Amino acid sequence: MSKQDTITGQKHGANYCYYYLHTNGDLIHKNKHCDISDFEESPFVKKWWVINLDDRLDVYNMLIHASMLGIRKERLEGLVKHWGITDKDAINYCERVDLTCKMDGSAHCVHGDDFTNLQESNAGFGDTLFEAICEFMKAEVNA
Repeated sequence: MSKQDTITGQKHGANYCYYYLHTNGDLIHKNKHCDISDFEESPFVKKWWVINLDDRLDVYNMLIHASMLGIRKERLEGLVKHWGITDKDAINYCERVDLTCKMDGSAHCVHGDDFTNLQESNAGFGDTLFEAICEFMKAEVNA
């Protein structure tokens, strides 16, 4: 049975939750039974998400956006570990959203299909593939 979110109009299956990014850099989990009015209008909330727990794309997108918005590094690392985001898992994400990932020396590199070279195209680099994805997304937004 799905439930429609009164704010976003999105329909959610029974397996969802909320997260919000606090201005102090914490990404805070709230279960599906919470009252979203507690955080949706708060001046201390940078952004909030409805996460379909049956679709890892939601988790990736939330963590990437939280990275771009200033999540504390320790909290991000903890959630990456909690969600089991490994390089192998990140390859699946790249395939799903049409990103190219490869090694460039000892660093992971991520770029879009329109990549020409580093002078003309955006790319992200990192010690892990997830870090490279985050850096690529930051470069895309700042382009």
